Parts: sequence; structure tokens; C-alpha cells
Amino acid sequence: MPGLLVTCEGIDGSGKSTAARALVEELRARGRDARLHVEPTRSWLGEAVRRGFQEDVAPWSEALLFMADHATHVRDVRVELAQGALVVSDRWSDSTFAYQGAALGDMEVLRRIEAPFDLTPDLTLLFDLDPRVALERVGKRGLDKEKFEHEEFLAKVRANYLRLAKDEPARFVVLDAARPAADVLRDALAALLARVG
Repeated sequence: MPGLLVTCEGIDGSGKSTAARALVEELRARGRDARLHVEPTRSWLGEAVRRGFQEDVAPWSEALLFMADHATHVRDVRVELAQGALVVSDRWSDSTFAYQGAALGDMEVLRRIEAPFDLTPDLTLLFDLDPRVALERVGKRGLDKEKFEHEEFLAKVRANYLRLAKDEPARFVVLDAARPAADVLRDALAALLARVG
């Protein structure tokens, strides 16, 4: 069977990471060669991205670090797709467009820069959530807030995500992530299985 790239997107606290793991487990239980990926990756480039968070590098530096990590990730995912794998990625280039686009005030320039090496997902599941609710969830983790976890900024990120979904309605499925996790996961799985066939 041909490979398929499914991406899970959403602001911090939307439940996308939990859903990505659960989707891979469910697909494997159904006998599919499902593989979980995440961005930033666990490579040295991904580590450079995480270090950039800690050192609070300039927005353009941060965007370029994300894109460098993504370019290598795309190359690796292409190999797995050629093997017929069903790749589920917790974040993809849409995260860069939404987050770094919010920081820079220009999402389109990032889309143009990534276009030559990017890979368009077959399906993107957008876990949509009000930033206030998302931050309440994040606060329950008991960890310090990350640099992006502020309501005003996340509102801009959410608006960018919704704009991306509006631009590509055939690729995006927008899920109301304020509902119980089981309901959200059920709908995410249904959307994925409809695309898998």
C-alpha cells in the first residue's frame, strides 16, 4: 500500500501530541505500519531548535533553525513513505508557519522559503482550542511555561492555523479540541481512516 503522511497540529495544550500517540497505537493494532514522528526532531538539528528556545534567539534565527530541522525531517519521511509506512507527525511545517509567522508577523514569507523542500501532508488534523482553555491545561502540567505559552501570542498562532485550514480545506480537518479527549480522538481516527481507505 502507498505511504501516507498525516500531521497533527494545534496550539500548546490542544491535545495533539496525546492524540498523535493514540492514533499510531490504534493504527498498529489494526495491522498498519504506523510510525510516530515529532518536530522538533530528536536529531542534533532538533536539539539546536530546543536550545534556541532556552537562549531566546531572534525570531528569524528561530524560524531558520526550525526550517533546517524540517528539511532533514522531510528527507527522512520521504524514505519511510516510499516503504509504504503511514507516518503520523506531531507537528510539521504548518507549525512553523503558524508560530514563527506569528512571531515575525508574516506567515507567507515562511511558506515561500519552505516551498522548494517541503512535503504537503495527505491529511492534517488541526486540534482547535481557545488559548485560555489551552493555557489552563498547560498549567495543570506543573511545568514552567514555555516562551510561546502566552494567551495573546497563542491567539495569533490559532488565527494562523485557522487561516491555513481555510486555504486548504481538502487537506485540513478541524477538530473541536475543547470536547472530551475520547470524543476528539474518535473523530480524529474517523477522519484518518476515511483517508486511509
